Amino acid sequence: TDDAALDTLARVDTALFDKTGTLGVPTLDREHIDTRRDLTPAEALSLAAALARESTHPLAHALTNTASDETALLHAHQAQVSAGGGIEAIVDGRRLRLGRVGFALADSNDPDAADGALWMADDHGALAIFHFDEQLRADAPRMLETLHAEGIRSVIASGDTAGRVNALAAQLGIDTWHARQSPADKLARLHHLQQDGRTVLAVGDGSNDAPILAGADISAALSSGTALAQAHADLLLLDGHLDGLATAHTLARRMQQVIADGRRWSLVYNLCAVPFAAFGFVPPWLAGIGMSLSSLAVVLNALRTGRGIAPKPQAMRA
Repeated sequence: TDDAALDTLARVDTALFDKTGTLGVPTLDREHIDTRRDLTPAEALSLAAALARESTHPLAHALTNTASDETALLHAHQAQVSAGGGIEAIVDGRRLRLGRVGFALADSNDPDAADGALWMADDHGALAIFHFDEQLRADAPRMLETLHAEGIRSVIASGDTAGRVNALAAQLGIDTWHARQSPADKLARLHHLQQDGRTVLAVGDGSNDAPILAGADISAALSSGTALAQAHADLLLLDGHLDGLATAHTLARRMQQVIADGRRWSLVYNLCAVPFAAFGFVPPWLAGIGMSLSSLAVVLNALRTGRGIAPKPQAMRA
């Protein structure tokens, strides 16, 4: 636990966001599953779901959620997960790969061919292509507006294609975005911002966000995200609400103001009252009462910290 988390949050001037699963929520387009080699959509979905259960990526979750009630349950064996690439495993006696086209098809030289889709392939070539829709989190625009009003610049770093990242960034009014970012690329972006003197807040939900969550000045993970992301974050956004981030930032700035007020009051009191007590102009019993009243004033002032700030959605320190 970082005891200085709220103090750092109050000084943030840049927020670096993951896209898929953080600002947007993907859903599988059930009507547009492209299959090859006489494979039916239901069969393809069943095979892909077995692979996707081995991953914590939001696209994998969207796929398994769709398949859970509609397909036969298959199991993956000898699964290997490639960060930023996909999953490879043996399913129903076949070695399959599910992920980006460049991962699923070793001979592919067009990484944007599927525009953010998941490809499933075996050693003989492509078997199916799964397309996804993406909806903004309902509270994302309001949260970003609040951060912008408080002087925080927002940046998106995503592993998705340029077209999809640009479309979501345009909806949210974010001018700076980066697509096709591996975990190492995201970490390099973070270090570049920090070298420019920025105090950076990183926000993510997936295991591939763990490096930037650990390396940022302050970080936040959604409670709906992976355990690895939560373990590396300073703040946990409860119930998957991004609004909790704006609440936490407002609270952090209020806390700094209250602390500064308390210090100023203590300084003024000590400069004015202590000399009178030291030279005997004030009787000891009156000096004692004055010191108690001073302490009481500081405590009452501290009670203003959370006043007027909505308790939900919530943010808490991890």
